[in-house]
Amino acid sequence: MLKDFFLNEVKNGINGAIKSGSLGQMELEDEYSLIVEKPKNPDFGDFAVNVSSLARMAKIAPPMIANAIVDKLSKENYEVSVVGGFINFKVSDNLLANTIEEILKKKENYGRGDGKDKEKILLEYVSANPTGPFHIGHGRWAAMGSALANLLKFYGHEVYQEFYINDAGSQIQKLGNSLRIRLKQEKGEDVDFPTDEVERKNYYPGDYLIPVAKKFIKENPDVNVDTVELSVLCDYAKNEMEACQRELLEGFRVHFDKFYSELDLHKSGKVEKRYKELMDKGYLYEQEGAMWFKSTQYGDDQDRVIKKADGSNTYLTADIAYHADKFDRGFDRLIDIWGADHHGYIARVKASLQALGYNPDKLEVLLGQLVNLVIDGNEVRMGKRKNMVTLDDLIEEVGVDATRYWIMQEFVQY
Repeated sequence: MLKDFFLNEVKNGINGAIKSGSLGQMELEDEYSLIVEKPKNPDFGDFAVNVSSLARMAKIAPPMIANAIVDKLSKENYEVSVVGGFINFKVSDNLLANTIEEILKKKENYGRGDGKDKEKILLEYVSANPTGPFHIGHGRWAAMGSALANLLKFYGHEVYQEFYINDAGSQIQKLGNSLRIRLKQEKGEDVDFPTDEVERKNYYPGDYLIPVAKKFIKENPDVNVDTVELSVLCDYAKNEMEACQRELLEGFRVHFDKFYSELDLHKSGKVEKRYKELMDKGYLYEQEGAMWFKSTQYGDDQDRVIKKADGSNTYLTADIAYHADKFDRGFDRLIDIWGADHHGYIARVKASLQALGYNPDKLEVLLGQLVNLVIDGNEVRMGKRKNMVTLDDLIEEVGVDATRYWIMQEFVQY
């Protein structure tokens, strides 16, 4: 509430300064955005607003802008000072007392929205491959996504939480082949995963498949590991990993309304339907045997392949169909939480939605940095093939509440 109060004060001050002609060339119609921050140095005050971004429109120096705005502020419930382009506010005891009184009056409803701008929102997050347990990086998105869902619901939005299962790619075959090696080891065969780094990328050599292999053999004691079909091993390993992930999410107090299978998306025909739609609209062209989407027509920095020369789809093809399906299910806004390594993916997904006739501005993507480990002083990436600290291990060590709190600290904005 206090942040909103000071932001409105500054905006009113800007309007007053514009009308009086003290903000140079800036006009009332100019669009701008400002953020209320907590000063790092408490001597500056309780809240601060940086108005330097207005210099481009006003054509005058930030300190002059700040002083022009301050001259129009009421200053009734706060002290104000200017440092460079920052307007600093110190809350008065009277304003603080009134705020506390309102908090005590509204209690659990303090900060709740009035529901006037309520939207039906689909929030998709975590969406990890079903090829292994969650590492602490997955825990970051799980904690952040569930907290965001709680906040949006509290404000009055209708929020639907979804986990997209990436179960249609080659990674599932790699998982099945990895389980076959673990089964042979359980049968006493002298076999191991390749040591060559390139070849090793075709497997998941983590120890987490050992208990899966033991369970498979217990259920199928007479199995011939060499002749059992790969599809059987793939399905078994995938189902075990999915069950492990779902159990952990429930224990981590993260609830999903739907687990949406990429494989089912393909089987439904929706992927090919969207491919054909783009083709019929003239947004695809062939080059070197592959089919390319003209995403540059909608702001992407280059066109994108959506069907390879061998006839197989790229990841983008399914993602186009998936996001279109989200809108077809009647959601007003889509929110995705992705890792920073997917930054370049945003433009191409939005381009595809616009080409299909959807409003790309209704898709919002939140990005976060990847989690790295420091081993012997060296920073290394985590993955399911090596260097993995599981979310389960962390929860077991410190508990659910401490884990969620620790992970969420970096997302807190003062």
